[in-house]
Amino acid sequence: MKISTVKEIIKNNSDEKILNYYNSLINKCNEISEECNFLGILMLLIFLINYIIDYSKLGSIEIGIIQIKDANSIKIFFPLIFTFLILRYIVISAHKSEINQILNIISQDFFNSSEDENKDNSVYFSVDDFSATFLPFSLYQEFSNVAKKGKSKLGCFGAIIIFPLSIILSALPFLLDFYWIYKLILNWSEYNVIQKLSIFFTIWILFVIFYYIIHKAIIQGKERIE
Repeated sequence: MKISTVKEIIKNNSDEKILNYYNSLINKCNEISEECNFLGILMLLIFLINYIIDYSKLGSIEIGIIQIKDANSIKIFFPLIFTFLILRYIVISAHKSEINQILNIISQDFFNSSEDENKDNSVYFSVDDFSATFLPFSLYQEFSNVAKKGKSKLGCFGAIIIFPLSIILSALPFLLDFYWIYKLILNWSEYNVIQKLSIFFTIWILFVIFYYIIHKAIIQGKERIE
């Protein structure tokens, strides 16, 4: 949603309606944060189960009434599940980011929380201290806020430490996915039709993810310019 659109909503609606909308956005943001945490746990579990099967040489897996006699036979489907979880995580995280921006605009304009009297639209693309008090905790956002809050004796030392870490954490799921797909493609001739379809759909979802990321970045870039 464009900044100008949100400002029009604030201008043309009563305080009660704005507060109701504000509260509903906070609730939705909390729900998305819970799902993001759940998806992160699922991705970690898939990673751990995959390497437990590899290194412990499990012959079978039994979960309740479900028993899989050949544990290695299900490994080929892990990249497909993992890639879908990445897609879901990225899409809902982008949606959460849009909600955060709307909340930030409302908090700065409706509640006059911004300390910058001559602010331009760039201030709406980062969460201020007031907005951070009611939004779900975000480790990345907290690091970002610390980096923005003026100079300290440490200078740019914090940025040098934090920036590479954020890049590594963002790229790690994709690197792991690429590694799994690469190993599967090397043994392509050994798989049956269903297993080959699983690999095909995994690669397809990866293309969808990169298309979404690039397309979203272009849209957000245009909105910043406007």
